[in-house]
Amino acid sequence: KATDADKDELRDMVAALGETTDEQTRVEIDKSLHVKLVGMSGNTLIASLYASISSLLDSFIVQARRQIHEWRQNHDDLLAQHQAICKAVCDGNPEAAADETRKHFDFVQETLTTSS
Repeated sequence: KATDADKDELRDMVAALGETTDEQTRVEIDKSLHVKLVGMSGNTLIASLYASISSLLDSFIVQARRQIHEWRQNHDDLLAQHQAICKAVCDGNPEAAADETRKHFDFVQETLTTSS
């Protein structure tokens, strides 16, 4: 369901995420990336649910990134995960996209649990 323009925008977001060193900019890109992926899913139920809880998720993303980035290596891991999700989506491989997304969620959960 993703258009070429959607894919290009997603690739640009992930590239910008890797290029910037400003954490506030990374947070904004990360949040935009999530919104873009939800929109690209074409699933109106998921999009509606995401919109309903977006302010909670925005706060979570800010806090989670802060905790995750206490360890420098995690920035590179987080970026690699976003790149892998982007590649799977842009390649039109939903199974790989779902797998990479689960890995990302597991990483975030494990990192936050370990750092608490």
